[in-house]
Amino acid sequence: MRLTTVLAACLTTAALGLSLGGAPAHAESRTVTDPAGDVRSFSLSEDDEWEETPEDEASDTPDGDIVSATYLHTQRRMALSISYADLPRSDAFRTWTFLLQGRNGQQRILQAYTGMGSGLPIEMNRLSNGRRVCRGEIKRHIFYGAKRMDISFPRYCLGAPLAFRVAHVGVRLEFDDRTEDARVYYDDAQRAGGSVDQVFTRFSPWVRRN
Repeated sequence: MRLTTVLAACLTTAALGLSLGGAPAHAESRTVTDPAGDVRSFSLSEDDEWEETPEDEASDTPDGDIVSATYLHTQRRMALSISYADLPRSDAFRTWTFLLQGRNGQQRILQAYTGMGSGLPIEMNRLSNGRRVCRGEIKRHIFYGAKRMDISFPRYCLGAPLAFRVAHVGVRLEFDDRTEDARVYYDDAQRAGGSVDQVFTRFSPWVRRN
C-alpha cells in the first residue's frame, strides 16, 4: 500500500471515530487561534502495516504550523481560511483534510492536496457513504506570500444547515530520496500538541448563518 494511501486511511479512520475579515450582512465569522510551535512529526515506512498508532514527537518547524483559522458562513457560501507561520512554495506533498458538521446532522470530508506535480486537486465526500458531492463547486487557492490557504463552497454542499463547525488537520510529507519512507509533519487547528490518534477530536465553535 502506498504511503499516501496509508496516510489518507489513517486520517479517515480518525474522522469516522467522531459520532475571513469583516463578515457581510446575514453572516457570521469565527476565528480560532492555534499555538505556534505545536507541529507533530512521525516516521512512515512503506513496510508499516499500520496495526498500531505511530509514535510521534514535537517538531519546531514553522512549515505548516497553523496559527489561526477563520470560518465564514454567508447566505450562499461557507468559507475556510487557514493561516500559517510559514507556507513555502515547494514540491512537498501536502494534504488538508476538513471534517465538516452541520447542525442538520450532515457530515462531509473535504480534502485538498498539492505537491509532486499534482496541482491542487480537491473533493468533498459524504462521511456516511463516501459518495462524492459538489463536483466543480468548490473554490480554493493557496496564497504563498500571505501564508494562507482559502477554500469556499455553496451551503447546499452541506445540506444548507443553519450552523456548521469544522475539525481540521494539515499534513506535509518529506520523502527519503533513496526509499519510499517519509517523515510526516502535521498540525491540528483546534488543538495544541496531542498525538496522531487525536486528530479531529476537537471542533471549532458553531458558525451560524445569521
